[in-house]
Amino acid sequence: MGAQAIEDASPTKWHLPHTSWFFETFVLAPRMPGYALFDESFGYCFNSYYEQVGPRQPRPKRGLLTRPSLERVRAYREHVDAALGGLFALSLDADETAASTLEIGINHEQ
Repeated sequence: MGAQAIEDASPTKWHLPHTSWFFETFVLAPRMPGYALFDESFGYCFNSYYEQVGPRQPRPKRGLLTRPSLERVRAYREHVDAALGGLFALSLDADETAASTLEIGINHEQ
């Protein structure tokens, strides 16, 4: 799960927080009142190509990241999962964008 020197692939320790970042950035932050980002620096580290939301770690270099630790990555995912659970308790029936964005995130994880 750690560092990976090949530029064409991302280690799983990067991909897990990347998908967490996707849900945090595009699902939770815009829809969950009072949502607090887990770590503001993660936007740079785990944004893959969404230039419209800010600067990002260069793709060929993301496999070289050794931090954050796996423990912190898992804590991040737990934070995002718990917030998603709270969001699902709210009514999203009228929010078609939320459903399609969630589907994109789930497909990306797969």
